[in-house]
Amino acid sequence: MWESSHSVPALVPHEPHIWCVPLLAKEQQLQAWWTLLSSDEQKKAERYRFEKNTRQYIQARGILRELLGEYLNCSPRRIEFDYNTYDKPTLKPQSKLKFNVSHSGQMALLAFNWDDEIGVDIEDSTREIEIDVVAKHFFSPNEVTTLTALPLSEQQTTFFNCWTRKEAIIKALGTGLAFPLNQFEVSMKIGSPARLLATHWDPEEAANWYMASFSPAENYIGAFAVRAKVKDLRLWQWSGKEST
Repeated sequence: MWESSHSVPALVPHEPHIWCVPLLAKEQQLQAWWTLLSSDEQKKAERYRFEKNTRQYIQARGILRELLGEYLNCSPRRIEFDYNTYDKPTLKPQSKLKFNVSHSGQMALLAFNWDDEIGVDIEDSTREIEIDVVAKHFFSPNEVTTLTALPLSEQQTTFFNCWTRKEAIIKALGTGLAFPLNQFEVSMKIGSPARLLATHWDPEEAANWYMASFSPAENYIGAFAVRAKVKDLRLWQWSGKEST
């Protein structure tokens, strides 16, 4: 399902691209990406408490700049970002090219699309989490009922199916967790297609969204969302440039 590529294919309207990136770069490559980052990005990287998080941020942000440079046909160093109230980055000056990034553990997802805002999320499904507590705080009553009725062996995966799909929605909206996750419902059972099922603010809203869910690597669950029609979703695996 994930196509490997050393080059960046053409991005066309209604055909978003998602790149899967293992965050396993060696020191030399990390230094190269560090030089691409703005001073603000470098300061943010240095604020992480743990070195592994700093390294993951540098790699994800460096590859984001490289891919944006390819899509926009410009130097990665020349790319500038604006941030909304909820810290979602956009291109400066404004561009029809939209993007979103998520990373967890040793994997990242980077999504790109023309015109319509998008959201992407990835989670390490093996990490320990208090499923009952988090679900009751963030999920809708129907989602909590669905989750808790399942066998314990299915609850971990089902929880992350729900969480990533909800995260993708709010990241597309650009609000982050400021938007209440219990105000909309998504499909979540293992094997169920990713769908926005209902929203509490507009019964017609769910029909406007496209969602997809996938496993880019073992023990990782990802989701993508856009409030638009999608003809084809292209999934790519980052292989680095041919010259590197």
